[in-house]
Amino acid sequence: NADRKVHVVVAVDGSAFSRHVINWCAKNCFPTAGKVTLIHAYGFRPLLPQQCAILGGPILPEDEVEETNRILEEEARERSAQLLEWYAKQAEKLGCKPDEVKPIRAEPDLSPKYAILEFTNKLKPEFLVCGSRGMGAVGRTFLGSTSDFLVHNAECAVVVVKPEEPAKDENKLEEVDVLAEEFCASKMEKLKKL
Repeated sequence: NADRKVHVVVAVDGSAFSRHVINWCAKNCFPTAGKVTLIHAYGFRPLLPQQCAILGGPILPEDEVEETNRILEEEARERSAQLLEWYAKQAEKLGCKPDEVKPIRAEPDLSPKYAILEFTNKLKPEFLVCGSRGMGAVGRTFLGSTSDFLVHNAECAVVVVKPEEPAKDENKLEEVDVLAEEFCASKMEKLKKL
């Protein structure tokens, strides 16, 4: 059907590779896309009641642990939304304002690739665009590759944008994973000052 609009989902993380993906999309798919959705899978490591005790602090009551985990997840989601806002502005500068930006929650202790897959399979876009970190076969074997996983498991077509040049981490944006250990350590420091 000639009237059908192509829906493109673009998965980003906080790396220079994702910046390249946005630039590639601006040249190759944004001009013809009927709908563009930017997504980022955010995660957090929940605090366990015994975790502070292991680090030398008190065992926290269950209600305090639940509240702390709620805050950790909220902070992770907010950082993901800010990251998506930044990418949306970059896309808009290149001539395409995304129709949607969606932070999606990755289950604790699972790779974000599972959240991306689940979201994409439910949304049913025509295709998904993601970046490649340029790992060789050995790196993909030991570390796993999000793009390889999505190519083999997504129900839609997947476009993997290869990096222009080797990775340069000096431009890397702040990672969006919120570490419970850091939060717990800072909370313990505050308790020590009381």
